Amino acid sequence: MQKYCLLSALAAAMVLSGTTLALADDTACGGGDVLTGKIDGNVIADNGLCTLDGARVKGNVEVEGDGFLFVQGTTRVDGNIQCDSCDAVQIVGATIKGDLQIKGASVVSGYSADDPVNIQGNVQYEENPALLAAIGGIVGGDVQVFKNTGGALIGGNTIEGNLQCKENDPAPTPFGAPNTVDGNKEDQCAENLGF
Repeated sequence: MQKYCLLSALAAAMVLSGTTLALADDTACGGGDVLTGKIDGNVIADNGLCTLDGARVKGNVEVEGDGFLFVQGTTRVDGNIQCDSCDAVQIVGATIKGDLQIKGASVVSGYSADDPVNIQGNVQYEENPALLAAIGGIVGGDVQVFKNTGGALIGGNTIEGNLQCKENDPAPTPFGAPNTVDGNKEDQCAENLGF
C-alpha cells in the first residue's frame, strides 16, 4: 500500500510540475548510419545521412541541421517525421502513423512510392527552397504545400482529406496519374489544373 501511495504522489507531482517520464533515450543517427529493427523512443537525424531500412521507430523522427534522412522498405514510424531547416527527407517506402512535416529543406525532399508509402496523418511542405515530391502515397489527412520556391511534383496519391497548394512560386506540377482526393483540390492544386 505504501508503494502505491508513493507512486501516486510521484505521478501527481510530475503532472503538476509538467515533467514527463521518458520511456527511452533518443537515438542519434547520422554520418552514414543505417538503423534497422525496433527503436524505442525518438530518432534524431543530424550530421549527414541517416537511413531507416525496415526500422520500427516507437517515437518521432526529427531531422535537424545538416541531417539527411532516407527511409525505405518496411519502415514504420509510430509518431511524426519532422524537418525544420534540415538538408533533406526522402521516403521511398514506409508507414508513418503521424504527420510528415518538411520545412526549409535544402535538397530534394518528399516521398515517391517505390515501396508503399502510407502516411496516416497530414503531409505539410512549407517554405522549402528545394524541389519536393508527393508521388503515389496514401495519406489519411490533408496534403498542404505552401510557400515553396523549388517546385513540387504531385501525383498518383490517395488523399482522405484535402489537397491544398498556396503561394508557391513556381506553382506545383501534376506528375503522372491524377490524385484521388476525398476532400477538395484547392488553389494551385485545383482539379482543372490536372491534379
